Order: sequence, then C-alpha cells, then structure tokens
Amino acid sequence: MSLTADAIRFGTTIRLDAMPAGCDMHPSLLLALVIDAIRRHAAQGIAVLRLPPVAGAWLPAGGAWQHIAALCHEGARLIEQLGVRLTIHAEMHVVVAARDGAIHAASMASLMRAVEVLDALEVGRDGIIVVHAPHPDVGVAARVARWHARLDTSLRRRIAFEPLAAAGAFEAALLIHQHTGAPIVLDTLHWQLSGSPLTLGTALSLALGTWPAGVRPKIHLSSQRTESVQRGAVAPIAPPAGQHADYCHPADVAALAAAARGAQPFDVMIEARAGERAVAQVRRDWRKAARMEEPA
Repeated sequence: MSLTADAIRFGTTIRLDAMPAGCDMHPSLLLALVIDAIRRHAAQGIAVLRLPPVAGAWLPAGGAWQHIAALCHEGARLIEQLGVRLTIHAEMHVVVAARDGAIHAASMASLMRAVEVLDALEVGRDGIIVVHAPHPDVGVAARVARWHARLDTSLRRRIAFEPLAAAGAFEAALLIHQHTGAPIVLDTLHWQLSGSPLTLGTALSLALGTWPAGVRPKIHLSSQRTESVQRGAVAPIAPPAGQHADYCHPADVAALAAAARGAQPFDVMIEARAGERAVAQVRRDWRKAARMEEPA
C-alpha cells in the first residue's frame, strides 16, 4: 500500500510577496520576512520549505554578518522548535564542474553563500543545497567526481543532485552518486520528460536509496503546464516543455502515491505556481488516491 498523506511531508518555496521585484532590502528585514513566512507555513502544516533565490542576500560579503546574528539565532530556534526542514535550490546560473573559469567562480561563490545562510540558521544535515546535475555525456560522472572531491567539506556534505529532463539524465545521476556518494533528488516532471525506460516506482526506489542514514530523502513533484501561453485573438502558443503548472495534476499525484508503495517516508517539494494552495490540493489528491487503493 502507498504511504499515507500523513507519512509524507509536503513542502513549498517561501515567497516574499511583500518584497517588490528588483528591490534591494536590508538583510535584517529580509530575514525577518522569511522568519514570519516560516511561522505562517508551519501553522498550515507545511514543515518542508525552500528558501527563495534572494537568500544569499542575507549575509554581507565575506560573512561579516554579526549585525544580524541575533536574528539568525532567533530563526534557528524557531526552525528547531517547529521541526522545519529548510533547503535551498541553487540559482539557475550555477553550473556544476563548469569548464569556463568565470562561470566556475560565479557558481562556487553562489553555492558558498548558500552554505553561509544555512550555517547561520544552524540548519542540520537535512538542509541540502539542490544543484542540477550536468547534462549527461561521456565522462560526466568522473568529471563531477573530481569537482565534488575538491569542494569545501561544509559544501560537500550539503550537495544533492537533481537530474535534468534530458535523455539519460537520471541514469547519469546514478553514476554521479556512485562516484560521489551525494544523494539524488528525483524530479517527477524531469523524469517524465527524459523518456527514462525505468518505471516511476523503480526510479523513486533508486533515488531514495542514495540518501545517507539519518537524512530524510526529498523529491520534487510538479506537473507540465498545459494551458496556452497566449490567449485572445492571437493563435494560442503551447507552453515550453518543463514549465510548471499552477497545480499538480491529480493523475501525477496518484502515480507518485502508487509508486511509493512500501517506500520509506520522504519529503515532497511541490513545485507549482500556486504555492501553499497547491500543497493543500496535493494532500487531498494523495488521500483520495490512497483510499482508492484500499481493499474493498
């Protein structure tokens, strides 16, 4: 039987709606907004949260963040009290094992800033930094292994690889895990689009098995957007492959619930534009799918 909705922790990305786009904000105010969002989401039963892309702006360059140390400590106590899991998804410009020196330097600077944020909030081992695994090609696993081995220990222990939507991406990520020991974050939409010959149940089982003891596995769930990008008199334009829908399709939720039969408990980051409303919808659909599997 599938895991019940109560055995799964569903999460979402923290959205700072009070912050205007492109607005520079003092780190203390930004952090205060995030702390308030953590408290608000926890009250809704959402204890798995991903920090927004602006998280790196909390700490001044060089780690000179003493002026917000008290606020960081307050956030850390709240996170511990509420039992919240806090993670970060690497920024889009981050490239793993980049051959270009400038791209490599920018990527490493971004990743180390993410480590500083998690460390400042005293986040434990489950505070992972998800990075996209490189495009699968010959020798990619060995190249990533060399990159991974040179990482600072504080970063290396937080890195988790998310396979892309390309053909062979999930299988390449498994090789990267074998070379590095880093866990795999299965993305259900990426898995669908990659055309993997593996079933979802097999892919899920393999991904969950890459996580170290004592760290709860985490995956991503989303659905392909299907509504047209452009409406009105102009001919509708199909959304690009991989663009997230506002909500997760009930069929995608049911497929994951079925694939989770007999699996260990894990966390599911809901990548949907509706945020916490999408989390509530997934919970309802998961419970419905579980009831349908119960014997008559």
